Amino acid sequence: MARHVTRRDFIHGVAVATGAGMLATSPLQALGRAGTSRGASFDLANYPPVRTGLRGSHEGSFEVAHALAWRGDKPSEYEALDEHYDLA
Repeated sequence: MARHVTRRDFIHGVAVATGAGMLATSPLQALGRAGTSRGASFDLANYPPVRTGLRGSHEGSFEVAHALAWRGDKPSEYEALDEHYDLA
């Protein structure tokens, strides 16, 4: 090896590798393991987005919102609510 590796470069490399290894686990898997370590198991059917039918950024999950935002097309049926929220 013709290049000299300083101690600082080595420590930074180890820190990056360790951080990447810790982030490699998905949040649901980590939550499942955390639940089992406390004696309770993680039930995916009880996860709120699964219960309410939220699907994330998959095809078909954002067309209605984009139609409203970009073209002003409202859904054929919706329930108007008398609620107001401040968003930051």
